[in-house]
Order: sequence, then structure tokens, then C-alpha cells
Amino acid sequence: MEAKKTDTSSQEIKISRKMFVGTIIGAVVILAVILGLIFFSPFESGSSSTSDGEVVAKVNGQAIYQGDVDKLKTSLQTQSPLPLEDSAVIEQLVVQNILLQQAEDEDITITTQEAEDEVSKVLSKNGRTLEDFKVQLTASKLNYETVLEDFKKQLQIQKLIEAHVEIRDVTDAEALAYYESNKAVLFQGAVPPAYETVKEQLKEYIKQQNSQPKLLEYVQSLKQTADIELL
Repeated sequence: MEAKKTDTSSQEIKISRKMFVGTIIGAVVILAVILGLIFFSPFESGSSSTSDGEVVAKVNGQAIYQGDVDKLKTSLQTQSPLPLEDSAVIEQLVVQNILLQQAEDEDITITTQEAEDEVSKVLSKNGRTLEDFKVQLTASKLNYETVLEDFKKQLQIQKLIEAHVEIRDVTDAEALAYYESNKAVLFQGAVPPAYETVKEQLKEYIKQQNSQPKLLEYVQSLKQTADIELL
């Protein structure tokens, strides 16, 4: 009997999120979340500052509001039932702000066309178009321009990281070995999809895990010179 493609696609998305959601809490793993959001969920993070509620932190004078914390926390919790403390979310927002400010200091910019091209690439992997995405956003009462601006900021951070952190590509052999060794954990008792259907996601995940020590070192160096206030 032919497998249902929709079921496989849904499972792949859950797998990708599951692999990254487990790395939300903690100073080191927060950095993986930044990359994870960029690669897997660029349309859900909603990073724009809301200016709602009290100021909970400042990064070089730039305020982070309770509304920012609530917004990101809600987004992350739609991907996992794991409880999230505000302090962990604030730490992630601090890191994101530091990286974004550094990207702007280095004149790293992303044009609207570049952002739309990247959005289209991600959508095409799921058989969707940019117009489909715009219709979906409208139905969800979300503003396309706002979402695109959020994504441009994420791409700025990604470009900054690529410029300063060496990220080695993962070979097919490494990804296959990881799949065989970890599929029972990754798929939690479910029938694992064929390796080829999750190969690229696995390779990206392993690459991010391998880059964490250098990424942490880079972020820590930026934090040492940043003026961070936790209120």
C-alpha cells in the first residue's frame, strides 16, 4: 500500500522541531535555537520588539520588553510541551539582540529581495509558493511585511555567524551513521521515515551541534563587551 505523503511530511516537520526543541534551555543550547529557528521556522519566531509591558532587560541601551518575552515564549511552546522559564527566554533575546547589533555594526544587510528568495526556497521544499504563504498569513491575520522584516533580521544574524564561525559541512556517511545510532530516540518509538527523507535535516542538525562550541565562544566574546542589564 502506498504511504501517505502528507503523513510523512508532517512527521518530518515534527522530527526537525523535536531535535531542536530539546536544546532550548541553557546558555549553550540557546545558540542552537537561534540557528534552528533560522533554518526550520523562519516564519514563526516573531522577533520584532513589541514595546509591551515593563522593560525586563537592556542590551547596549536597547530595551527588551515583557511583551517580547511572552511573544517568543508562546512561539516556542507551540513547538514543545516543555516548560520554559522567562529567564531562559530573556537570555535568548539578549543573545539575539547582541548578534543583531553586531551585524548592524558590521554593515551586514539583507534586502527584501534576498529575504523573499530565501523564503521561497524554504517554501518550495514543502511544495508551496510565496503567494500561498501570503494567503496563509492573511488568513491568520498576520502581516506579511512584518514577518518578512523578522526574517531579514534572522538572516542578518545567520550571515554574521557564517562570517565569524567556521561551520564544517556534514558528509552523507556521518549523517547516515547518526541516523542509524539515534533513530530510536529521534522518532520515539514511531516507525522511522526513510533516511533519504530526513537526510538534509539531519545534516543541518549535526552541523549546528558541531558548531556550538565555536559559536558559544564567539557569542561570549561579544557579551563581554556588551552592556547588559537584567532588570
